Amino acid sequence: GGVVREKTGFATTFRHQISVEQGGEEGDCLHTRMGHYHALQGFPNCVVTDGVVNFFLARTDKVQRVGFDPRLTRVAHSEFFIDGLGILHVGSCDDVTVDHATKIKLPWSRIDENEKTYKEFRYPKSSAANVQLQHGLFYLKNRFKCMIKD
Repeated sequence: GGVVREKTGFATTFRHQISVEQGGEEGDCLHTRMGHYHALQGFPNCVVTDGVVNFFLARTDKVQRVGFDPRLTRVAHSEFFIDGLGILHVGSCDDVTVDHATKIKLPWSRIDENEKTYKEFRYPKSSAANVQLQHGLFYLKNRFKCMIKD
């Protein structure tokens, strides 16, 4: 992962520390917080973290080992890295930047048919059933009873 830049010029990193607190029969608690652990030795602009958003490079065998639920392909960014705890070694570098396909509509921009089609696919209308499916799969699969974000 690295820096994500919007078309407005705003750029930022998204680094998450993720931990699971073991619970009893009711399930475990997921803790997520913004941040990183330490600098990545040998890479002066990089840090070690548990999850990033928007983009990453990875070894194919590691991604296949983690897996990815096809029902959640456009919405399960955090879920992928939670599933990868203990499998993935995640770094984020300040000197790597990508431009993000933003939802921000600038007053002087026009939407062509290709962009309109992309937006319909990329940002499907959220329904209660879709959100319930996402949360149900996530909480049930991981036996989470709670989620805490700091």
